[in-house]
Amino acid sequence: MSLQTTFKRVPIGELKLNSVRDAVIVTQHPWFMSLLKEHHLYFFNAELGAITPMQYLLFYETTKDENGVVNENPRHIAHWGKVKEIIYDVRPVDIIHIPELHSMTNELKYWNEIKTWKMNHIVLLEEIGEFKTPLPLEDSYQARYLVNKTTTFPKLRDANTIDKLYKEE
Repeated sequence: MSLQTTFKRVPIGELKLNSVRDAVIVTQHPWFMSLLKEHHLYFFNAELGAITPMQYLLFYETTKDENGVVNENPRHIAHWGKVKEIIYDVRPVDIIHIPELHSMTNELKYWNEIKTWKMNHIVLLEEIGEFKTPLPLEDSYQARYLVNKTTTFPKLRDANTIDKLYKEE
């Protein structure tokens, strides 16, 4: 008896440009930031709903302290990721069928946690970069509303704070 996989792979380069968002802000606690830097992966919890494709992710670093480990740039966006592909509806049992995720399973600090999760949408990143000047968040109350906020390339080009990425002028 074999388990049937349910995940769906969507390469961003094969989509029509008008169906893909420019950039999306996501939050990163230290553990996820480490996973991101080492394996070029981002996980969206599938239980929170579907995500529409995007060209870039912008990583807002939280102030969370995880056993003495903190982000380098709390309350800032210092890193971005160029999206290569989104793999929808991935269960831990499916990961064996996704070669790009195999190296992550060999690291117990990640795999021991991820194998307990239910279903995720996994974003494979082609490249991760760093802004010369990290973008700060002026209105810290807004941090709770940043997840999955969309911005445009013109706003990103002109912004000197995170707040300017999504507020109408």
